Amino acid sequence: MTSADPRETAPRRNGRPALADHVYELLFNRIAGGELAQNTRLPGEHQLAEKYGVSRPVVREALRRLREEGLIESRQGAGSWVTGVVRAQKVPAFTPIASIADIRRCYEFRIAVERETAFLAAQRITEKTLADIAQALALMDIATRQHVHREDADFAFHHAIAVASDNHYLSSSLLGLRQHIDVVMKLHGKSVLGSTPSLEHVFAEHRGIFEAIRAGDAAAAGRLMEEHLAGSRDRLFGVD
Repeated sequence: MTSADPRETAPRRNGRPALADHVYELLFNRIAGGELAQNTRLPGEHQLAEKYGVSRPVVREALRRLREEGLIESRQGAGSWVTGVVRAQKVPAFTPIASIADIRRCYEFRIAVERETAFLAAQRITEKTLADIAQALALMDIATRQHVHREDADFAFHHAIAVASDNHYLSSSLLGLRQHIDVVMKLHGKSVLGSTPSLEHVFAEHRGIFEAIRAGDAAAAGRLMEEHLAGSRDRLFGVD
């Protein structure tokens, strides 16, 4: 294999499901990090779908992309196997979160960036990208009813909106910050698990953003995203 990062050389497919992007990224990182080494058999489609809380067609799309990039291959009757090694992976140079100040700066970045992604998504939404956002929102709805905060569904929702903005710089920025956002989402999730109304309130914020995007109301979508992220920050730090 060459030393190029396959995510940089693979052609972008307009409208590719955001959840498939999400699963692809998770599997790519497991391969890049050595968790799924060369000549390792991947879990089956059903197992992956259960693990990541998505449908099997979403898993198939993610696996198809990995196959196209030469990272896995399908063996008849034996499933999918890792065949490639990711070398010289290039990712944005974001330093790990190491302090409370870093968490606050992460929120500052997300408010600035995701306010715009929601604004643009409302202007550029398509039937397909709207369905991807709705699918992530449905996973969050199920989790809320079960009194669980699912960081993976939460991130998938925000990333689906970034994809819907039709600006790969915005969607790539979120992916580059995935680990940082995960840390913050886990902390925020713990802060709202004390009472069901808090979880329901957070879900209602996401639903409001979705409704504004669906209505094509860019100003409302951007404003609601900013209010949601500012509210998340304030809930985490105990600000009324």
